[in-house]
Amino acid sequence: MKKLIDERGRLFGFINVIDVIVLVVAVLVVAIVLIRFTSLGNPLTTAGTVSVQYTLKVPMVRLSTVEQILPGDRIFTQDNNTFMGTIKAVDYIQAQTPDTLIDGSLIMMDVPERYDVFLTVESMCSINSGRYFAERRIELGANATYWLCTKYATMLATLMEITPE
Repeated sequence: MKKLIDERGRLFGFINVIDVIVLVVAVLVVAIVLIRFTSLGNPLTTAGTVSVQYTLKVPMVRLSTVEQILPGDRIFTQDNNTFMGTIKAVDYIQAQTPDTLIDGSLIMMDVPERYDVFLTVESMCSINSGRYFAERRIELGANATYWLCTKYATMLATLMEITPE
């Protein structure tokens, strides 16, 4: 019966141990690359384009900013100027923040002269693997924050809800 590893360091007298390790690592790298680039999909190869409405929340802005955001305005990302859609509705409420009472309990207090704005935006988005991409570049995700701008206003907005039509 042959030894498992002979005096020259070969497995069963045929192959070197280091060659086996290199082969296993190469197979793992190829498997990882194939899984990474085939399972998640590529936003440029889309399953289709759909009309999407999504809601953005812009917290703690002044009334003058609220008045500068109008339905019909086009909205863009501030960093690379990607078109994100057209504003269909603008709603706002009094901004509130949590405050601690002397007994340690929390209550919501109105913030004077500040408003939370809710924008309903309509956009044509590509869809791939259940993910939505505005202009095939910006992924829309719940709770994602975006620096956005219109013709007259710049804001930090959080995406609250996505509704395909």
